[in-house]
Amino acid sequence: MNNYRRYLIGTIVFVFCILSSSTFSSELISKEKLLELVSQDLIEKCNSGLKQLENDPDSVEMAFPMKCAIRDNKIIEYQGKKYYIVIAGCTGYGEVLIINSTDTSVIAKSEIINFPTHYVSIGEIIDINNDSVPELVIHQSSGSQGMYAIFFSLYETKLLPILNEIKHYQFYASGGNIEYKDIDNDGTLEIILESMLLPADVKKGITEATKEILKWDGTRYIKNDYL
Repeated sequence: MNNYRRYLIGTIVFVFCILSSSTFSSELISKEKLLELVSQDLIEKCNSGLKQLENDPDSVEMAFPMKCAIRDNKIIEYQGKKYYIVIAGCTGYGEVLIINSTDTSVIAKSEIINFPTHYVSIGEIIDINNDSVPELVIHQSSGSQGMYAIFFSLYETKLLPILNEIKHYQFYASGGNIEYKDIDNDGTLEIILESMLLPADVKKGITEATKEILKWDGTRYIKNDYL
């Protein structure tokens, strides 16, 4: 009987998740329509890279990463509020938008930022630094070379990136992984950059993989050697 109840509850939860996902998916706007919301400056920056490929016979495969396109779009619910998030850009440049799904107006937009790769995706929304302003996590992958993450604070009309120790917005782990969790139980999440040992590192004489723990100091995330 207990097994049946667990099965029934599990089935209900599964169906609810599928219905919720389907509801969100049905609200998504076509990428063609979303592309109309992208800033002209971003399109021109991406197009400048495309022009450099015009005389390259092998440019067909290289054109997609250099073309301004909608790289990801998703609706995420956080504390009862829905955020329609759009990432647009190309290899080199990109921007993040929060839009109104009803009239497709832009609610908030980031500045044009550097995208080292076009492999970019929307993560989760979480208040990483415990300041009551949620952050949107953006993931970027450069394959075996490593992982990037950008944390955008979601203000009402603007998106501002969280900065690291060198006052830059990209958090990078070479060939490894990026995590965020509350290590010292103070309510604020630490960012953990775990880098793998790559062949190029061995050639440089590096013999051990590294792990950096970054702690929020009230204005940015800095390296902490005591956690």
